[in-house]
Amino acid sequence: EMDSVPDKDQAKAFYRRGDCYLVKKRLEDALSDFKFCKEKNSNDTLITGKIQYIENLMEMEKEKRKQNIAKFFSDSRS
Repeated sequence: EMDSVPDKDQAKAFYRRGDCYLVKKRLEDALSDFKFCKEKNSNDTLITGKIQYIENLMEMEKEKRKQNIAKFFSDSRS
């Protein structure tokens, strides 16, 4: 279905959907769309920035989860 759509238009569509996912905090979906967008439009530095931003957000969430779990277990021993 998307075979007849030019790469630049595909990239634009995935970029827009990625932005929507990002607003909804669906980070994995957003990252997937931005990576696809990067495949179709590899020279766009804005896309690279979005990918790095999302990866940083995901890492921060992962660390926050670890801290919450550690806190839960340390509180339960008291």
